[in-house]
Amino acid sequence: MPFNCRPPLTLFRIQLPFACFICRQPFNQPVVTRCGHYFCEDCAIAHHKKDIRCFICKEPTLGIFNTATKILKRQAKIAKQKEQADEEEEEPEVKPDKSRNSSLDELGLETGEDAPTIVV
Repeated sequence: MPFNCRPPLTLFRIQLPFACFICRQPFNQPVVTRCGHYFCEDCAIAHHKKDIRCFICKEPTLGIFNTATKILKRQAKIAKQKEQADEEEEEPEVKPDKSRNSSLDELGLETGEDAPTIVV
């Protein structure tokens, strides 16, 4: 690749984390710091009370924690996919096919109290 060509954008794509770096659990009210690191809101605030620097890169956060909309969008997308998968897994209710259902009378078999009993 010539030096003046840009590399594909995929090389620059930053993957979003699936869990908070502090509690190691899936995000609960995710926030993002000025330096671009993601945490649960409660984890970020609790850490900020002990240390005003980012838990990961140690840059000053200045107490600024913005809502992590990218994480929220991904969580909503995953929840929607899970809901759709759950709906697909539900077995449909089996209903008898009345067009193929024959009564015993139509088959010429006796029904009722006078019908012979078969004991096996």
